[in-house]
Amino acid sequence: MAAIEISFRPDMREAIVAGRKCCTSRTSCKGRPGDTFAIGTRQYRLTAVRRHPLHYVASVLYKDEGVDSPAEFGALWAEIYPVRGCDPFQLVWVHHFEEVA
Repeated sequence: MAAIEISFRPDMREAIVAGRKCCTSRTSCKGRPGDTFAIGTRQYRLTAVRRHPLHYVASVLYKDEGVDSPAEFGALWAEIYPVRGCDPFQLVWVHHFEEVA
């Protein structure tokens, strides 16, 4: 178990603190289950890290990502990764987490 850094946009930090976001998808692996990260004074622990195609994240995990629709997830992804775009078959690392009580 290690303390790790995962950066989030301010709106996604708010979604995490509000309990609307419990996973984050990235192009690289940011940690392993059991690793922890902080958002302000709150601590979060990675519970699972898996690879999924981007279309799976957009169609199945979009609410866990803190957005209201697959289209909203696609727009968010394209904004964060403008060069890569939204290749639906791109494998991404999905990091599930929960707040440490």
